[in-house]
Amino acid sequence: MERNYKIEEPELIKKETVKKVIFYIYIFFSCISIYKRYTYDVPSRNVVNTIGRTEYIVNRETNERYDKPFSSLSCYKTSYKDLEIGDKIGDFEFFDKDGKSLKVYKIYKSKYGVGIKKARSFTVFNTELK
Repeated sequence: MERNYKIEEPELIKKETVKKVIFYIYIFFSCISIYKRYTYDVPSRNVVNTIGRTEYIVNRETNERYDKPFSSLSCYKTSYKDLEIGDKIGDFEFFDKDGKSLKVYKIYKSKYGVGIKKARSFTVFNTELK
């Protein structure tokens, strides 16, 4: 007596499952990119620490020293109203109480206000300047 057993090898991963996984991964990365695009005003840790410890800043182009970082930027000699979006205002170097240089940032105007930019981090610190 012969017994005929039909042996089926099960599919390890179904095609529908693969499609669903790829779709969910695509949705996940899309959400991350949208989140990064619209969270422009979240300060990075380096920027906050630098500004918190800043005693004075120096404009590297003119070597002028300012004692109060935020008010000095609004007193900068360039008229903010004449600036176009993306224009560079100047390079500023931040110093602590001992006179040690903390960081160098580029100050520029964007559609969100006047901001500081270092590497890839961006922080808007005064949106009232137009």
